[in-house]
Amino acid sequence: MILESIDMLPATLHLATTSEGAYWILLGRLHPMLVHFPIALILVAAVLELVLLVRRPERPAPTASLCVWVGTIFACISIWCGWALGEESGGGDVLELHRWFGVAAGGVLLCVTACWLIERASQARWSFQSYRFGLWGGAVLLVITSSFGGDMVWGDNWLTGPLTAQSSVEPAPSEPDQTAAAPTPATPQASTLEGDVVALFTERCEQCHGPTKQRGDLQLIPLHMAFPTTNDVAAMVDPGNPDASELYKRITLPKDHDDRMPPKGEPLTAEEVELVHSWIAAGAPHGPQQEQPAEDVAASDDPPVISDAVAFDAGLQAIIDRGGVVTALHQGSHWYEVNVAIAKPTWTDSDLDLLKPISGNLWSLNLGRSDVTDAGMTVIANCTGLRVLKLNGTSIGDAGVHSLAGLKSLQRLNLYGTQVGDASIDTIEALPALTHVYLWDTRVTRLGIDTLRVGRPGMKVDAGAGLGAPPPEEAPEPAPEDAPAPAPAEPEAETAAATLPPCCQAAADRGEECDHVCCVEARAKGEICSKCAVEG
Repeated sequence: MILESIDMLPATLHLATTSEGAYWILLGRLHPMLVHFPIALILVAAVLELVLLVRRPERPAPTASLCVWVGTIFACISIWCGWALGEESGGGDVLELHRWFGVAAGGVLLCVTACWLIERASQARWSFQSYRFGLWGGAVLLVITSSFGGDMVWGDNWLTGPLTAQSSVEPAPSEPDQTAAAPTPATPQASTLEGDVVALFTERCEQCHGPTKQRGDLQLIPLHMAFPTTNDVAAMVDPGNPDASELYKRITLPKDHDDRMPPKGEPLTAEEVELVHSWIAAGAPHGPQQEQPAEDVAASDDPPVISDAVAFDAGLQAIIDRGGVVTALHQGSHWYEVNVAIAKPTWTDSDLDLLKPISGNLWSLNLGRSDVTDAGMTVIANCTGLRVLKLNGTSIGDAGVHSLAGLKSLQRLNLYGTQVGDASIDTIEALPALTHVYLWDTRVTRLGIDTLRVGRPGMKVDAGAGLGAPPPEEAPEPAPEDAPAPAPAEPEAETAAATLPPCCQAAADRGEECDHVCCVEARAKGEICSKCAVEG
């Protein structure tokens, strides 16, 4: 874990070493290295006091007291660092839960230390009991907080996943069954295979093998980077020969194998493994995507040439002087990440002009919690190479999103906590390279979310637990005055119409909604999927 934490530090902070914002970001990135120590101390103290219940002590145990004090101090420091890390990374429902449960745990632990001081001074019975129960409550809060932190690092339900994996995940096949009685589906067209593989690799592999990090010198996003042009790096894919491809071998290894891919979270499902197998067997096509014309695809993962280095560096320095943090994407790269989310005073539309000298070389831009408006998005629209854009916590609305329609290379868009509504769905859906969009706590309705998920099934749409705001209710049309009253519905027919298909009923029992594409489309029309109802 310590090595992973160190790996999070940027390779270089270009011109940002004297910026207060850079130190704030560095402080935040210490959080993963600090957080485990206080958790262990508080849990040890809680267990000690629990075990000592059999002796009925009247004073706090000395060892537990030491653990409480040291653990509380480091917990407060860790919470402070974690808050700074959250400011850098943007928003999200799991992040917010992790933050506020952590703050609650820190508050409870501070109360525990106060009760300890009162007990030492007065030896009041109530203070000892408050200390003990507060310690146990704080330990429980820390466990819950840690669970949310694990979800962010390892994926959803990482703690309880093994308990449900036995019934929900099929084992990955080592080889396709050539003797199966069921007919083998026809091999999809190369372009369809390629698009599905890109969506899969973006979802499961980009964090370790994407543009910003290449573990083991392997890059899978963009897809053509998986095919090295030199002999310096061994090829992981042997086009046309899945069984000889190292990539296919890794994804079919047992779950507990050290070389399994992906190393975190659940293994690929049987369908996902078969998709990779079919893609490699079809020759591993990795040309431009169908939905991205060749001239729009970031075939230019190489940044534009900087014609005037002096003016360019002056532009970077101007951003830093205004409180922003400028980071090179990697050592020697001319792609840059700019973070102004923690700048004081907050950025406004007029400050966006500072981005113009470096607009062509912007890879990532974080404007979270700034005072930018829709009018300022015309400047961002000129950052045509932008891959990541964070607008969380701003007043951006539909007009601002419409201005971003020309960002053909944009892959991640964070609109959490903005004023965006359903009018932006068509624009978001039309962004050809977009793989992740965050719409939690916006004005987008459930219908808008479902529409986007149906239109772009390969895109990850994070709408939070509420799946967007409820759609506006339409007033019923008044019936003609002379129209006869409708006949009462037959009870049997009403019961039949209200019966959900088995897949929808199973999802409803879990407190969720069925994610089958056919059911999503039917639900968007206010209907029940007839296909699934018949099959049930």
